[in-house]
Amino acid sequence: MEPVRYAIIDGAIEDELLSFLVTYTPPHCCLYSPPVQSELLAPAPYLVQVTADVEKWLEFKTTPWGVTLYSQQNLHQLLQHLRQYLWVKIPQQEKPVLMRFYDPRIIWNLLTILTPRQHSIFINPMSKVMTDYDDMHQEENYDSGTDVNSVPASEMLIINPWQYKKLNQLTQKNYIRKLAGYIQSCYETERTFPVPEKEALYHRAEDYLNFCHSFGIIDNRSVRGIAFLFFKQGIDDSKDAPEKWEELLSIQDKSVYYRVETLLLQELGYIPE
Repeated sequence: MEPVRYAIIDGAIEDELLSFLVTYTPPHCCLYSPPVQSELLAPAPYLVQVTADVEKWLEFKTTPWGVTLYSQQNLHQLLQHLRQYLWVKIPQQEKPVLMRFYDPRIIWNLLTILTPRQHSIFINPMSKVMTDYDDMHQEENYDSGTDVNSVPASEMLIINPWQYKKLNQLTQKNYIRKLAGYIQSCYETERTFPVPEKEALYHRAEDYLNFCHSFGIIDNRSVRGIAFLFFKQGIDDSKDAPEKWEELLSIQDKSVYYRVETLLLQELGYIPE
């Protein structure tokens, strides 16, 4: 029996997903357990069998829309398995938290930090996992159907402190690498300075990110804005940031977004995209 190709597509990323599913009706089901509140139907993740229509719709997507899975299980069997991983227990949190394991920016890091048993149980119904995002194709093939003495469906994935720390480290490392790519694109677009070596760009991105975090700046747009500001001002080390920047970013009675946008407008005259 040939494995069936499925995709988990995130409606929160692809806002036309629900209308596509209604129009083309490929076999699909919401990943959230019923009943699902009406306002959550559109932004929910869906497990979808990849038909020709689905493949064509996804072909040129560049967003982190989700992940492709191959399995010999039918849609509802695979759905029941995957629903177990929507909520996980993490350190220092009494209640389970929602985990978007189907995000291509998360799935590989998660698979890296799982114990061998956790990994086997998660992968067991799947013969291949595949993602395409940020000009990068990743895939892994697995022996499907291995007997791993599966845990009951009600048992929740528990991430221990070491795993949680490692997951955060991997996530930050990937983000720094992406920020370094953004800084490189700034050099290539401006063409006013020679592009630094990749290692130097990585360390610079790490330094800029640490600078942002010291002021509570964590959203991607603001971080990139600060990185672009450093680039435009020719500041390679955040220690050389003007004191007036730090004073503005330290204002406590204003939101982080207000502080960042005020700084960018003050120094650049505009807010970079």
